Amino acid sequence: MPSRGLYAGLVACFVLLNHFASAIPGLYKDQRPLITASSSLYEKPAAPYVGFDLSLSYGVAAIRHANGTYTDVAYVDAIPEYQAMIRLSLQSSKHNHPPYNPKAGNDEWSDTPRQWVRKWRKRLGLPASYEVGLLSDMLTGLRDEVERRLGHQIDTAVVTWPRLVALYVEDIKDVFEHVGLNSITVFEHEWGAAMAAHEVLTQRLRPGDLREVLVTMLTRSAFYVSNDLCDQPSYRRMWGSDDEYEYNWTIDFNLGLDALHDNPDEAYYWEELRKRLIEGVGRRHTKHDIYYAILIGESAGDERFVALVKEVVGGVQEWTPSYHLSDPILTPARGAARFHELYGGEHWAEPGA
Repeated sequence: MPSRGLYAGLVACFVLLNHFASAIPGLYKDQRPLITASSSLYEKPAAPYVGFDLSLSYGVAAIRHANGTYTDVAYVDAIPEYQAMIRLSLQSSKHNHPPYNPKAGNDEWSDTPRQWVRKWRKRLGLPASYEVGLLSDMLTGLRDEVERRLGHQIDTAVVTWPRLVALYVEDIKDVFEHVGLNSITVFEHEWGAAMAAHEVLTQRLRPGDLREVLVTMLTRSAFYVSNDLCDQPSYRRMWGSDDEYEYNWTIDFNLGLDALHDNPDEAYYWEELRKRLIEGVGRRHTKHDIYYAILIGESAGDERFVALVKEVVGGVQEWTPSYHLSDPILTPARGAARFHELYGGEHWAEPGA
C-alpha cells in the first residue's frame, strides 16, 4: 500500500501544477459562467420550476408552472458512449474510503490524489471525470432546450438520476458546475422524484405510520426495482441502515426490454424478469404491504410488463396497492420540477449521502 510520504508528494505536485496553471492565460476552456441568483440561494425560487432526469439511456426535461401544470420540454436519447455509466452500478467502482464509506476509518489521505485530479481537470475547463462529462453533455442539451422554450437563461434547477452505487452527489454537483448552473438543488434519485410527481405522501403521516412504496423501472437497457418505507413528503427513505438501503433495491443491465430479442424464446426473458421482480417485491419490510406502486422508464408502459408487476404484487399480498402508471417516461423529470418548487432553496446533502 502506498505510504503517506508518497501521497504527500503527489499532493505537493498537484499544488504546484495548480499554481502554475492559474498563471497561464487562455489555458482554460471557455465555459458558461455561473449565473448569480437574484435572491438568496436558500429562498424558494420563483416559477417556472425546472426538473431534469438523467436516466440510464435518455434524458428528459420538464417545467412546472405556478398553476401546477407541466410542460414536457425535451426527450434526448443518450449517445452510445453513455453506456459507460453501467460501470457506476458495480460495487468495485465505489469509493471505499471516507467520507463515502464511514466504515473505512479516518484515513482520508487515500482520497486526496483523486480529489486533486478532479480539481486539476476542472481548472483546465474539463469535466471532473469521464462520467461527469457524459452527464454534462446530456444536461447541457436539456438545459438549452428549456432555455429556448422559456426565452431566457436559468440559474437553478433540480436533477434526478438512477440509483447507481458509484454515482455520488459529488458527481452531480460537478455536472452542475460544468454546465454553469448553481448547485443548490436537492438530493434525490428517480424513485423519490416519481413519488413527488404523483403527489404520493403529500403530508407527513402520524408518528410510526409508514407507507411501503414500490418503484419499478424498465428501459431499453435496464430493469430496476426498489422498496422503501416513507413517512413524509420529502420522499426520503426513513428506514434501516446503509446496508439495508442497498439491499432494498436492485438494478440489472441484462434485463432491459431490448434483451427480449436476444433470447431464442421471449418466454425466457419474461421468466427472468419475473424472478427479479419477485426478489425485489419480496424485500419489502416486515408487516407492511405495498401501499403505492409506481412504474417509470421508457419501456414501463409495455402492457406485458404492467401485467407482470400486478401479478407479482398480487401474489404476495391480498390488498391492492394504488398503482401510478401514467407517463412513465416523463414522471421523474416532472417530480424533479416539483422538488424545485418545494425545496429549491435547500443546499446539497453531504457527499456519499
